[in-house]
Amino acid sequence: MRTKDDGPYLLSLDAGTGSVRGLLFDLQGNPVSSEIRGRSYQPDPSGEAFLHVFDAPGLWRTLCELIGCLLRNTGADPESILVVSATCQRFSFLFLDDRGEVLYAGPNMDPRGIFTQADIEARMGVEYYRLTGQWPPLLSGLSKLLWFRQEAPEIFARIRTVFMLDDWMSYQLSGERTAEITAASGSGFVELATPKWSEGILGAFDLDRDLFPPIVFPGQVIGAVHSRAAAETGLKAGTPVVAGAADTQCALLGAGLWGPGRVGIAAGTTAPVCLWMDAPLVDPEERLWSSWHVAPRSWLLEANGQWSGSVVQWLRDFFSKAGVPTGPDLDLYRWMEQQAGRLPPGAHDTLACLGPVLMDARQFHIVKPGIFLFPPPGHLLTESPPGPGHLIRAALENIAFSMRGNLERVSRAGAANPDRLYLTGGLAKNRLFCQILSDCAGLPVLVCSETEGSALGAAVCAAAGIRAFADLAAAQKSLVATDRTYEPCPAHTELYQPLYERWCEVYEKLEGL
Repeated sequence: MRTKDDGPYLLSLDAGTGSVRGLLFDLQGNPVSSEIRGRSYQPDPSGEAFLHVFDAPGLWRTLCELIGCLLRNTGADPESILVVSATCQRFSFLFLDDRGEVLYAGPNMDPRGIFTQADIEARMGVEYYRLTGQWPPLLSGLSKLLWFRQEAPEIFARIRTVFMLDDWMSYQLSGERTAEITAASGSGFVELATPKWSEGILGAFDLDRDLFPPIVFPGQVIGAVHSRAAAETGLKAGTPVVAGAADTQCALLGAGLWGPGRVGIAAGTTAPVCLWMDAPLVDPEERLWSSWHVAPRSWLLEANGQWSGSVVQWLRDFFSKAGVPTGPDLDLYRWMEQQAGRLPPGAHDTLACLGPVLMDARQFHIVKPGIFLFPPPGHLLTESPPGPGHLIRAALENIAFSMRGNLERVSRAGAANPDRLYLTGGLAKNRLFCQILSDCAGLPVLVCSETEGSALGAAVCAAAGIRAFADLAAAQKSLVATDRTYEPCPAHTELYQPLYERWCEVYEKLEGL
């Protein structure tokens, strides 16, 4: 964070999977102050323990607390907050009644759609994928609505508004009912070719069009902070509220990605590998996702590697419980990077398959086991018995191999030949991983100075919305700066080729184990 001053500031609110963040940026894109709080989820009131919800009033209180702390941290006058914008985890939905009370608040990990997916498949089949670019339907808001119609008809009868999470955050601030297009792309109701709610889908399931608010676009002013929200947050009433975007789209915007044919990776809990397209395209092999992106008439083709940053977090927790000694100047993540950095590519023939996938939406339900493979530690011919560094490096290489495979999938489906990768998210802070990815992919990897890409992307939307800059492209150019470029080492790229091929072979065999 840089030295505090009197503003002006852009306020970003980011409700991710594991945490909620509030950040203040200046008009050069420098983070001035940030606050973070953890998120938690609860079992559904129905008593089904594997169904999950979150406490929407509690989340709003957390957002109010974050904003208050940011104002106090900076000593900022509310007048200095020019604008506020929100971003959020995708596939998170809230259903409201006619008074605006929340009937259901479901995170992206709520699996109740599995009970109604078969109905969607039976009625629409592959046409659903062709219309929306999304599969499987279990992730959609459509599957959640059908669950309530089937399992809780008394609640379904009271639903009057379907929100994505970022729309609800904006609604809490402004009182305006809107649906931001990039988050709505994951709802199961929005057409990929035209920015509208699909009459075909609504008609097929006899759903009321009035449930769905007007569609808005990233960088569009949707309202202003109303008096009640001002009293609860400390913001000034009348502060503009601008539509942000879903967290993946915001992260790519905050990573510096701009223009057709470019590829970016939002390497957080999961790892979506995304190709910017200037025309809507669904994968002929039906493996990938397609969605609306932030710029006018722009789309993403996505191969989501799923669990990536969460694997690194699991290793950190594992070593923490094992009592690995660290000090005030060395946290566990840094210790892990040091341990792995002492080993060559391949970590002396240690290989991991621990969660990251080669995306195939048709097999989204398949959970493959996680494994480590390494030479037997007691064998006379084992050059280097495996230790923590071997496991850590193998885990990082496993994530990079998944990213390379997903890069190949989006490039093939989108007929693209990217010459660089834009990387953001928690894994972008790990310099060793950035170099491994560059070496594995054989491409330069660009990392911005601000790795909280989703929040910075929301700030870009906010700045464009109040016309601090001419448009989103100009706002990104002014607020986002590349900090580091990792160039591939040709010798390492050559070493990684057979290692990547071996990883792919092992990955394909895991399902039968």
